[in-house]
Parts: sequence; C-alpha cells; structure tokens
Amino acid sequence: MKKSIWILTVLAILIAAIGVTILMKSDETFWSSESFQDIVETHYMTDSGKIRSYGTNENEQFLLESTGLYVQWLADQELLEDVEIQLDVIEREFFVEENDKQFLAWKIEGQERAQTTAWIDDARVLPYMTNKDRLIQSINKNQVKDGMVADFYDWAQQQSSNRVVLSYGMEEFDGLNLEGMQQLYEKIAQAEGTFYDEFYLIEEEQFEKADEVHMVDQLLIALELEELNLSNDQFWNWLQNEWETEGSISGRYDRNSLKGNLVESGAVYGIAAELAMQKSESELAEKWKQRGFELVYRENGDYGDVHFFDLVWNAP
Repeated sequence: MKKSIWILTVLAILIAAIGVTILMKSDETFWSSESFQDIVETHYMTDSGKIRSYGTNENEQFLLESTGLYVQWLADQELLEDVEIQLDVIEREFFVEENDKQFLAWKIEGQERAQTTAWIDDARVLPYMTNKDRLIQSINKNQVKDGMVADFYDWAQQQSSNRVVLSYGMEEFDGLNLEGMQQLYEKIAQAEGTFYDEFYLIEEEQFEKADEVHMVDQLLIALELEELNLSNDQFWNWLQNEWETEGSISGRYDRNSLKGNLVESGAVYGIAAELAMQKSESELAEKWKQRGFELVYRENGDYGDVHFFDLVWNAP
C-alpha cells in the first residue's frame, strides 16, 4: 500500500512538473513584466536613472521620449513607486529653469541638455507630474496658436516651430485650448488616400506630406484617430491586406507606389498591435506582438543595437 502511495505521489509530481514545463514553453514566447523591467534597468538605465537610447554603456544619448514611454508603461502596470522614481529623474535631469525659462529638454547628450522642448515628450509626462502648471503656461504661450500646438520651441533662438506634427497627438490639459488640433484630425480622417499627411504648416494653413512614408508616424496618427473616434478605415484595411499578402509590414513606404522597403521595425509592430487591440482584433494583435518581440528580444543579452523606442513599444 505504501509503495502504491509512493508511486502515485511520484506520478503526481511528474505530471505537475510536466504541466509547469508546458506552461513555461507556452509562455516563453513573450517576456514577463519583471523580466522586461530587468532588461531596462540592466542594459538601458544609468545609475542616475536616465535611460539610454541604446542598450550599451557606450551610448551617452538620453531622450525624454524614452523616459516618458517608460513612465506610461510603469503606470499601466500600476508600478507607482517606479513612476515616482522616474518623475524624480525627469525633474532632476531634464527640467530646465533659468530666469523666465521653464521647460523640459527633449534630450541630453553626454552631460549637455538641449535648449529645445518637444510637444510629444511633454504630452507624455505632464499627466503624471504634479509641478506642471508653469510648464503648461509656457507651452500655451510659446507653442499654441489658433488652437494648434507646434512640435517644438527653441529656447536658444526663442522661436517656435511653424509645424504641427500629426503623429504627436493632442493630449489635453487645463489651460490649453487645442480645438484647432481636433479640427486637423477631423480633416485628415476625411481625406482620400491610403497614407495620411504627416504635417500641418500653421502660417501657410496647409497640410504637408512626405514622399517616403514612415510607418511609425502613420500608425500613431491612426491610433490618435481611433482614440478620437474618427475614421481610419482606409488605412486599417490596407494595413491588414499588406500583412496578409506580404507577410510583413515595412518600416517605410513609397507614398505613390505603396511599396515598402522590406525593412521591419520593432516599434511598427508594437504600435500596430496597440491599434489592433483598440479595434478588438486580439488575434491579429498577438501576431504583431509576437513579430515585434522577435525583432527586439536578444537571447544573448546584447541590446547594443536595439533602440529603446523599439523595445518599449513591445513591452508586455
């Protein structure tokens, strides 16, 4: 009897072990939140908390964009203590306050902070900041015109860009009137053509487009339209067809021929997966997440050639 019980116990342990192995194998396709955070902290983050553009100690470029995207991911994961740590890094490293100047530098090169601020970077981090009123006032004063926000302000030249970059989106804050941005998105949602115009020139009051289309920009515009409940059907239908017929999504396309350069980008698949999730296309989202993961994950742990933008868009 005891021997039978012992055999049954061993069998139960073996079955459990096999079950765990199967779970591990089915799960190992993607990283966990913990393993992703470990990659960021090990390969991209300095001792001071800044995030490198590439995962190597030799890289001394730090983008506010990287920190902003990481803050968004941490907040989505409800890792609030880590969010606070990164906000402290932003205020300590990227925040510039000199006389009448108060802005967030868009990048740090070595030890030198840029004298330019970028709307998209500000828009990502401001929702999480407590000390933001003067920053919003500065954006409103220097970058907003006719309800539209220019993509950057150069504090060294004391001059704003004349251009709206439509992939930058239109995050709204108290004190900012961005009705003009809403109207721009409504217009491009109604425009004909597979690809969107990427820019709007404020002074000339006209849209502008690039002959070589960057798919990251197109996807971010489509995602913004989705969030504003505006149509992106023509682009979305083309995107699905491109994937089905070509088996891939290129990073860049010729606007006229619609032919891709056949070079894939991790960020493209990460953003495309987010768009698919917004459209409740979970099966397609999983396929694109899988492809994005394959492009950015390094089994050997060498992330020297992986840009953080590609990495974080494929975070779990």
